[in-house]
Amino acid sequence: MLARTSRWKTARVEPFASEAALCEVLREAVRKVGWTFYPETGGWDALLVLEDETQVGVQAKLRANVDVLAQAIVPARRVGPDVHVVLVPSCSRAFRDVALELGIGVLVGDVFRGERPRSAGDPSYLERVVSKAPRTTHLPGRCWLPPFVPDGPAGVPAPRAVSAWRVAAAKLCAEIRTGFEPTNEEIRTRGLSPSTWYQWLDPIPETRPRRYRLRPTTSLPDVAFPEVSRGLGLPEPTRPAA
Repeated sequence: MLARTSRWKTARVEPFASEAALCEVLREAVRKVGWTFYPETGGWDALLVLEDETQVGVQAKLRANVDVLAQAIVPARRVGPDVHVVLVPSCSRAFRDVALELGIGVLVGDVFRGERPRSAGDPSYLERVVSKAPRTTHLPGRCWLPPFVPDGPAGVPAPRAVSAWRVAAAKLCAEIRTGFEPTNEEIRTRGLSPSTWYQWLDPIPETRPRRYRLRPTTSLPDVAFPEVSRGLGLPEPTRPAA
């Protein structure tokens, strides 16, 4: 890939190797201003949470195009962050104007790397963009946040997102391994569908209400997302002995 030439400098600017690398530059900037960076959360490449709990959704792309703008639009009746922004290495004035007309702020990755002289080393750039970005008013609520901050990468293909289902499932799996034999209602109260769990649990005969126990030699679903158990402070999920 050829290096980009900056409008502000005659020196050649090395391009970002991936969207993940672009997001890592943002993560470092977020850390410096004291906000919280949730990677791959709520359907966004990154979800930033400010001190006042304002949510900023970020969609990243290596090119400033219509695709990234479309990703940052949340339809009515769906939950979403208070502020929608896109993160691109660089962009034209026209792209920025169109984004703002759509209610989307624009973050430029080259600024975080100090590639633009007027902004180089300025820690307030991120705060300025977010404070001036349009606020959403048509959404019924904010994105769900995990009870811990994931430490995985952002802006990656097929991300291992921490979902509400995985959090509830990891907690239930940990209980089952300690001998808990749930009823259908006890599974429902954890926000889970009992029928989904029949692939891992067997009914216990003559129990009323019907209780379920782990099927021998069956792996519970949390073995596929151990990072959730670790984030919750639960024991590391293991597969049963063959």
